[in-house]
Amino acid sequence: MPDELRPPRDEMIPEESGGGLAGPAFLATLWFAVIAAQAAVWWRAVAWFGQLPPKFPSGFDAAGNPRGWTATSAPAWFALPAIAIVLAALIVGVALLTRSLVRHRPNLVNVPSKELFLQLSATARLRAVARPTQVFLLWTLLLLSLLFLWIVEGTALVAVGSAATLPSWPVFVFLGLEMATLPIYLIAVIGRVKREADAEGVTAMRRAPQEVAR
Repeated sequence: MPDELRPPRDEMIPEESGGGLAGPAFLATLWFAVIAAQAAVWWRAVAWFGQLPPKFPSGFDAAGNPRGWTATSAPAWFALPAIAIVLAALIVGVALLTRSLVRHRPNLVNVPSKELFLQLSATARLRAVARPTQVFLLWTLLLLSLLFLWIVEGTALVAVGSAATLPSWPVFVFLGLEMATLPIYLIAVIGRVKREADAEGVTAMRRAPQEVAR
């Protein structure tokens, strides 16, 4: 690519020095898994649509029993996959917004070790926070996509009479995995901010430039 067409270095998140859970290879794997899961939601919805009876469950109680039925139609049946797409777009939007805030409005970003974070260069802030945040959000999106796949498949099975209930345990698996990942994400951000601060010679005792100017 010609140099004049390349974005400035600060506009890009520098590559990791190695692999790891925030490295480009793992991010690419997560993106592939998310896209595959979203595609699977629509694939199963389309595959089941022609087999549905005149009505299908519109909701389930805590025990997994249908609590309502709705007439089978394309808008009604494909509403759930559509919601999955909307949620995916929202989560990707949050990732992009976070990246922009980390670079341009770091004071608006709520992160651990914020005093150190605010003193980092834009490049270091992106590397310390934007990458692990992207991994965490993509992981969340993957779990949500798999949950939607389960709901579509289970709803269809109940509708055609192959299952009596829609088990609720995948919801608790999703919540458990999400809650277990959150502290890992926070610890990763704290560690990355400290490493970037050490690399740039920043210490917590030093005031941020905007504070010195006051």
